[in-house]
Amino acid sequence: MEEIKCSCQGGSVIMYSCSGNANLGQACNELAQRLMERGVGRMGCLAGVGGHVPNMVISAQSADEIIVLDGCQMGCALKIMEHAGAKASVHLVATEIGLVKKNGKRWTEDEVQAMDEALAQLRPSRNVFV
Repeated sequence: MEEIKCSCQGGSVIMYSCSGNANLGQACNELAQRLMERGVGRMGCLAGVGGHVPNMVISAQSADEIIVLDGCQMGCALKIMEHAGAKASVHLVATEIGLVKKNGKRWTEDEVQAMDEALAQLRPSRNVFV
């Protein structure tokens, strides 16, 4: 069985995703999980950073690269990271690539794929997504 590591460790690539109740927040979380499974980086705990859990804040502040995935223009995930003193290397906002936020609805495969492709464009030197 593969060892599961705590996201409290610094360095490397850490992804923080919105996971709000709308389709796009949930799509952000799905994309982050898929990226983690592909070996792009690991998911960090956005709630832990927002809750000022010391080790999680330190992990975010010491990351080599931070990918922040937000579902909409409110940018909650990015605001949490900024408040914690961690700078996003890459920030994707799903509504800014033409996706439509639908409260209380499930994400679709097309939405996750569109976000995946947009993220690949934001990180061309590390294009291991699509």
